[in-house]
Amino acid sequence: MASMDRQAMHWLLAVGTALAVAACGGGGGSSNPAIPANATTKNVTLNGAQVNPAVTTASSGNGFISVDEQSGAVSGTISTFGINATSANLHEGAAGTNGATIVELTQAKSGTWSVPEGTTLTSAQVASFKAGNLYVSMASAANPNGEIRGQVGRMVFFATLTGSQEVPATGSTATGTGRWVFDPDTNTISGTETVSGMNATVSHFHAGAAGTTAPVAIPFTGGPTTWTLAPTKLTDTQAAALLAGNFYANAHSAANPSGEIRGQVYLPTKCTTLSGAQESPPNSSSATGSACVGVNPNTKAVAGRIETQGIEGSVAHIHQGPVGQVSPVIVPMTQTSPGVWTTAANAAFTDAQLIAFITGGTYVNVHSAALPVGEIRGQLVTGQ
Repeated sequence: MASMDRQAMHWLLAVGTALAVAACGGGGGSSNPAIPANATTKNVTLNGAQVNPAVTTASSGNGFISVDEQSGAVSGTISTFGINATSANLHEGAAGTNGATIVELTQAKSGTWSVPEGTTLTSAQVASFKAGNLYVSMASAANPNGEIRGQVGRMVFFATLTGSQEVPATGSTATGTGRWVFDPDTNTISGTETVSGMNATVSHFHAGAAGTTAPVAIPFTGGPTTWTLAPTKLTDTQAAALLAGNFYANAHSAANPSGEIRGQVYLPTKCTTLSGAQESPPNSSSATGSACVGVNPNTKAVAGRIETQGIEGSVAHIHQGPVGQVSPVIVPMTQTSPGVWTTAANAAFTDAQLIAFITGGTYVNVHSAALPVGEIRGQLVTGQ
């Protein structure tokens, strides 16, 4: 099987593994014979935005880490897409901090890394596992200090705050970034937001979709440049809004009391599978593909990767538009090897394109001589 076929299958397996673990509620026993019956299992989702400092990459990973909290026995497997990792390690450290390696993972086959059999954690490391203070990091030749990273048992959300996202837009040149760590088992969220170029008077989470205004949902503390959200339990309704992309962070000022800069809260990597059935109009092509697109929340730089099978593509792009609609190209892609397409190193989203990405309004499309409008396509809707 070709390398790109293996990587595509690894990514699909990773998504299935994560969904299967999520169906178990992220904890308790498992029917997987590789996981001890009394182990606690937590998902891991890796992307470049979680690396400290953030890396712009389309590479991603998914998997699980299981720990017997009595004995410290640990197991787990991570599958990757788009990265030729040189090493993979389990570290001890909170989101946004760099910590020491505690377990070196081994690669049994290309793109699949596992905890070695017989590995155990100390009682302090088990406590860090329960607290969300373990993470998996994978390095590459291009990024020897880490290309992708994932906090064990946590979802890490980001926001890129600008004046153009306010309703109406303020024209402010101030900017801001935020990172919040969400525990899906308890609906608890915490994190920080940093703003520059303005004297923020207050800052909050609002539960509202992009392009709308909504009442304050959760206030932050601190300021004027760094704002903190202490661990806060969301209601079920708030958690659903967060997961649907309907939370935004808003920094207010004396000049703009309704909000000077704001940013929709999002997961920074989205992936998809491509097919002819998703084209508009649909076609009967038997070609397939897998793709991921990642955003650097600090710079809005974007990296995308498509891997295809059964098609001689002529061009490929990221487009801005909803499902079922033929829409303009926003980021061109270049074929770097047979069946593999990537974005240029300087690619970046505008504010409007970032919002479209966050809300599921972008797709990847591979065109061919036989079908120049597009032979296979996939909507970027699955957060990684």
